[in-house]
Amino acid sequence: MHFIVTWEIYNEDEWDAIDRTLRECMEGYEVVRVLKTTYVVQIQEQQQFADLHKAWADVAEGHRGEVEFIMSPLMKAGQYAGYFRQEKWEKLTVALEEGAE
Repeated sequence: MHFIVTWEIYNEDEWDAIDRTLRECMEGYEVVRVLKTTYVVQIQEQQQFADLHKAWADVAEGHRGEVEFIMSPLMKAGQYAGYFRQEKWEKLTVALEEGAE
């Protein structure tokens, strides 16, 4: 299973530190970065989705008004639409196939 997460950070002075904290929440997971703050995250069970949501929500609460994030619903398979360089599509496809159940 996988999902997409993306965030926006409004505090320019602490942008790097906040971004790093948000990315640290994904340590230990298979992750593909598709845009500056947009990631596809692969998980094995639904509880991991809830755990990641809580971790990101805690960061956002700690920086109230400075961080927003969105998580897509969980997907077992899917087709993405967009405009990317070919190597990004290939990286995303390979990463998802390698972790597919």
